[in-house]
This record gives sequence, structure tokens and C-alpha cells, in this order.
Amino acid sequence: MREICGEVTFEGEDVKGAKVTVVCDECGRKYETETDFLGDFEVQGLPTNKPFTVTVEAAGCKPAVLKCRTAGSVNFGEIALEK
Repeated sequence: MREICGEVTFEGEDVKGAKVTVVCDECGRKYETETDFLGDFEVQGLPTNKPFTVTVEAAGCKPAVLKCRTAGSVNFGEIALEK
């Protein structure tokens, strides 16, 4: 099993409570979480070697949409949202 994680920021500040949706592009299974007080998120228990679309949403910002494959665990690092 794999994980996808990252840190969500806006204008250099951590974003608490951003909605993170992770969808398996092959099977359609959806995982949802929110960022913690440091802007961090983590979704664990994902199937190995599958394509995923990750959408990050926060009030007043454009959604960020990222793609990845879980060949290993994926750390997006800093995901900077824009207005």
C-alpha cells in the first residue's frame, strides 16, 4: 500500500483545513481529507502503481489539480495555491 502527502500553502503561509480529494483514475475510488494546522495532509492505504488525480481546494483560492502514479509513496512537497 502507498500514500500521497504534501503541504498546502497560500502566499507563503500554511493553509489549515484545505479540502484534499484523491481519486483513483482507474477505479474511481475517492479518498478525502483536510490539511492540519501546518498545512500538511496524508492519504494512506492507496493501491500500488495506480494513476491518481489529487485536487486541493481552499476558500478564496483556485483549486490545484495534480496527477501522480503510486509506483512508490508520493510526496508533492509544497503545493502553493493561487487566488
